[in-house]
Amino acid sequence: METCFEQPCCSARLEVPPEVIEAVRMELGDTAPPDAGPDGRDVESEPSIAAAVSASPFACLDSPSLSSRPRGSTWDTVGPPSSPTTSVAVSKTLTKEERLVSGGYSTVDDEIVWGIPLRRSLKGLGRVWRYKPKTWKPAQRAALHELSQHVESFDVFLSHTWQTPGWHKAVALSFQCGWRSTFALWCVAELASTALCLLDVLPMPLPYKANVIGFTDECPMGLWVYGFGALALLLGWFLTPHLPDFCSQPDMGFIDVVSIHQEDSLLMERGVYGIAGFLRISSELRVLWSAPYLPGSEKGLR
Repeated sequence: METCFEQPCCSARLEVPPEVIEAVRMELGDTAPPDAGPDGRDVESEPSIAAAVSASPFACLDSPSLSSRPRGSTWDTVGPPSSPTTSVAVSKTLTKEERLVSGGYSTVDDEIVWGIPLRRSLKGLGRVWRYKPKTWKPAQRAALHELSQHVESFDVFLSHTWQTPGWHKAVALSFQCGWRSTFALWCVAELASTALCLLDVLPMPLPYKANVIGFTDECPMGLWVYGFGALALLLGWFLTPHLPDFCSQPDMGFIDVVSIHQEDSLLMERGVYGIAGFLRISSELRVLWSAPYLPGSEKGLR
């Protein structure tokens, strides 16, 4: 009697006659074997490469499962892992729901990237910054968007609160945008008034008793230097919105009330939910700080 060591059970094979297999197939209703050709003859099937690969014991290492892929990995594509070129194309025109589903909060919506030069926002004594939604008519709110122009990026992204009086922000931006030209104009005015006084072109009606390093004498005095200097500062402040571009640095900015349409509800929704994208393409974040700013920022973060 043979033992299991002499004839292992794992190596034993049961030979089934072909006639038995054919009879079983006929009973199941098959008219022809699956490997039969058009004339009913048996055709030897060639194993496919895909079947050989899938039958490999290392097949589980070739295509990692979704649960094993890191978050944000390039494996997160549409289709099988063998086609990495098939990926999800995120539209650059996203609604609120699409941003929430896709997580594209910082995706740039190219169609609504509108900016305005900061100096232009100061025209009309800072009319843009004196904006009050409750008192403005719909036509006036819609006209604000017409002041902007389509741009590819922003030089400055302005963060502020509308609880601060508008003239505070207008004055601050006037000095930020026009301090160079205002300072140059002030220097010219001071030098010109001093020269005119020395040449006795301008009258000096006020007497002044000088006492400097032992020198005591009565000298004529005028207020031309002070007056010219103050006038130059005011003139420079009023001329800042009208100066040509070469007189100041690039200041294409994002101002919410101008860059986001205030009357079209769909454009307003796209603009509000696209603020992260606008900030992404901005070179500078400038905060117009005021006392009400921080409480408003905390509420926004919450």
